[in-house]
Amino acid sequence: AAAALLMSEQIREQVEVFVEQLRQTAAIVVDFNSDQQDALLQRINGLAQTLQTIDQLKTSVEDVDVPQELLECIDQGHHPDAYTRESLQRVVYKRETAHQKREIFKSFGEKLKSELNGNFAQQDKPMGDGRP
Repeated sequence: AAAALLMSEQIREQVEVFVEQLRQTAAIVVDFNSDQQDALLQRINGLAQTLQTIDQLKTSVEDVDVPQELLECIDQGHHPDAYTRESLQRVVYKRETAHQKREIFKSFGEKLKSELNGNFAQQDKPMGDGRP
């Protein structure tokens, strides 16, 4: 687990490097002139090398399942922490609901036991001479 966490951290760092390299490359492309051709080629080669590194690291995290809802949240422009917060709120709500149900059933069980004990106690009394 620790090794997978380390690898995922390395992938995250490489993606950050890639994004920065992409930003720098875009800056060169926007103001491109023939004097910058070598610099542009170096940036493109750097992008390719970073992508190769990410590709090599991906095998260490291939078994990680990312919830579809998280991807949709990110696609909508929301921060991943929003998904985590909402997920935790749902878990807390379900936990509270389950706790309330347990308490209701516990109370119901106690009441049922009390009623049954009361009814059986009355049935155990001698009937007398059989007249109402």
